[in-house]
Amino acid sequence: MQILPRRLARPLLAGLAAIALIAGVAIAQAQSVPPGSYLNSCTNVRVEGRTLKALCRAANGQQVPTEYGEIDNCRNDIVNENGRLN
Repeated sequence: MQILPRRLARPLLAGLAAIALIAGVAIAQAQSVPPGSYLNSCTNVRVEGRTLKALCRAANGQQVPTEYGEIDNCRNDIVNENGRLN
């Protein structure tokens, strides 16, 4: 029993493969965070657009929501300074 005619099956499979590839690239890009020493004291690290967001530990031990903008322009180590990304 054939569900789809052969002339439709190949283009449909190629289209689905392309969609899966594009979705995989978008997910991988969305999850990649820049390296830095901040990773030792920050959690819930994520990139939204060009902004790095995280919860970073302050000197008093509290987790502080913080963000660092324009991460694609950063050329130095990103650090956690008392709960702030710098």
